[in-house]
Amino acid sequence: MLEDGNLIIIAGSNLYKLNGTTGAVEGELALPTGPSLSYNSDFNGMTGWPDGTIVLNTQTSAPGCSYDGGLPFAIPCPGQSDAPNSVIVIVDPKTMKVLDWTELKGNVGSRIAATVYDGKQYAYIGNSSNLFRYLWDGKNITEDISWQPERVTQPGQTFLFGCTHPCN
Repeated sequence: MLEDGNLIIIAGSNLYKLNGTTGAVEGELALPTGPSLSYNSDFNGMTGWPDGTIVLNTQTSAPGCSYDGGLPFAIPCPGQSDAPNSVIVIVDPKTMKVLDWTELKGNVGSRIAATVYDGKQYAYIGNSSNLFRYLWDGKNITEDISWQPERVTQPGQTFLFGCTHPCN
């Protein structure tokens, strides 16, 4: 819920602002999906920072896959291993404008986590084997290559789903 009582929801690759009292749609935004077609992209993660800025991420399916949402991860489509990379998108919910976006390293099945640490706004997300930290500086979202956990999977673990809380 936004400070003004309105709601932000995701459906597929579209972001909607709903009136918190009436439920009326007050805004709609087609989100960028990077190298994936919009109908092969599903925004499955959304969080934000204290200033209200929203950060979202996609899951993508192989071109031509007809499974919705996370099903390509549970019941892989033919060619799913060749699905395009996911993206992170930053949105101002007041203006319903995309502020920036970037392509991730691989297709991401995890949810995104966001926090403020040492005065900086970070987003954390994992692909199938690594955890990444991205820095939002108010204009650009960039990978923080100075940060990398030593180990994020346990012996025998084959897939990482990411953080459920801030990962500092």
